[in-house]
Amino acid sequence: MFNWFVANYTYQVALSETEAGMVNVLSSTSSLFTLILAAIFPSNQADKFTLSKLIAVFLSIIGIVSMMEFFLVKSIN
Repeated sequence: MFNWFVANYTYQVALSETEAGMVNVLSSTSSLFTLILAAIFPSNQADKFTLSKLIAVFLSIIGIVSMMEFFLVKSIN
């Protein structure tokens, strides 16, 4: 419960200090950090690093990048 509070508090502080779009992009990349930390510090056998988990994270990152590109192009025009 404490971790949830700290995560939400820091998210709200980040929103107050910078643009919401940037905060959401950084927040959306948390799956990559979770995959890396779970591979380094597994808590059980299900936390093993697998190719399917890597592909899922990369698809998520590709989606984030494509949305960033879409909004950057849209804001330039």
